[in-house]
Amino acid sequence: MPSVAEAARGVLEVPSPVHFLGVGGAGMSALAAVLVRRGHVLTGSDRASNRRIRRLEALGLRTVEESEIPAECSAVVRTAAIPDDHPAMVAALARNLPTFRYAEMLAGLAATTTSAAVAGSHGKTTTSAMLAQILMAARRNPSAVIGGDVLDFGDGNARWGVDGPLVHEACEYAGSFLVYRPSHAVITNLGDDHVDSYGGLDALRGAFRQFAAGVDGAGCLVTSAALARDLDLRGVAGARLVTLGNSCGDVRLRIEGGTFELRFPDGARSGPIQLRIPGRHNIMNAAMAAAAAREAFGVELAAIRRALLGFRGVEGRFQILRDEEHRALVDDYAHHPAEIEMTLLTCRDRFPDRRLRVLFQPHLEERTERHFQAFLNALALADELVLMKDCAVPGRDGGRHRGAHRLYEGLLKLGVRASYADTPQEAEAWFSVGAREGDVDVLLGAGDSRDLAHALLRRP
Repeated sequence: MPSVAEAARGVLEVPSPVHFLGVGGAGMSALAAVLVRRGHVLTGSDRASNRRIRRLEALGLRTVEESEIPAECSAVVRTAAIPDDHPAMVAALARNLPTFRYAEMLAGLAATTTSAAVAGSHGKTTTSAMLAQILMAARRNPSAVIGGDVLDFGDGNARWGVDGPLVHEACEYAGSFLVYRPSHAVITNLGDDHVDSYGGLDALRGAFRQFAAGVDGAGCLVTSAALARDLDLRGVAGARLVTLGNSCGDVRLRIEGGTFELRFPDGARSGPIQLRIPGRHNIMNAAMAAAAAREAFGVELAAIRRALLGFRGVEGRFQILRDEEHRALVDDYAHHPAEIEMTLLTCRDRFPDRRLRVLFQPHLEERTERHFQAFLNALALADELVLMKDCAVPGRDGGRHRGAHRLYEGLLKLGVRASYADTPQEAEAWFSVGAREGDVDVLLGAGDSRDLAHALLRRP
């Protein structure tokens, strides 16, 4: 009996009408864009329109009501947030249509070509985008399915390259990345995010080991020397394991100021590589992408240097929207305390001696409760702070949305200058009250903060 990924690949062999439930999501919209460019006729639905959907409509996607399954549909793809009892799913199952989750259809697409899957608790989006950019510079004509808009792609979060390799993210949530059998893979790091969907950190670690074991034996798995040792990946990976480290590892990383250099197992040296985007975490992302490009795809070092030097970043991943002496504006997707701490420390380095006025909108109360003290410690790095009411995540939260208010109360007890906003409008007004020359406004979170950042950018 074929696996679900093989069944999805079968759907993709001949261009056919496919319907996407939740088409406006980051990953779903990228996958949909690639399928449209492959020649499939797509329809889609979501709770509300957004710019990703409008972009897809310009490519030919037809949107329908949430409960509708078009008559011509031959297969359905849904997000993890769509349950079996959703009206559209009920209708699809009544018609015996093949249905696939996002990861399953992406696995089917990846099975049609050479693929590189990027997993890890943090840095997946930026590392995937960097690897795709390097392959573009090397004229490998890659396809890419990325969880954020890549500034160098020109048209969003997806790229279709005929006969080129596919670069995609492999999210660990609820074990979804275990459906992939990539030709090559990168594991950026492993933290304590998404632990709720596994029941514990040991189970999450086991899932990453299982993902590593699923990489093609003829391929390459790139990760840090520390993580490879921690998970004993040499004992489970069938693929060639390439480790990255400062003092140990197959690929040696040396960081000096804002540049880094790599020394490869064959003795080749990259020479100093300068990034346009700040932060030590981005140096690690770039080093992972560079190691994968050379060790898995044989890309020449000159193309790697050229691509990384020109890489402008991903929307909402430490994106400096305004950089002026009188005011600066930074937008970042950070929604885990480790990410928040890294972002605010990077802001301190990038904008020394300037006041950080920070907005954070949490989501997933389980995450807020699990890491409550860590959130307080990270957010206390701000000079002033506004907490915005939690972003609702359909199918993944309890509906109470009290995390932001609890953080607000906790920060006040620590003596942090914190405020609370129920709406984006209240949060936007907060940035006007008490503003000073030279302020750096920093917006953090995975919800409404993105739209709010662009609203602030429109202000004089």
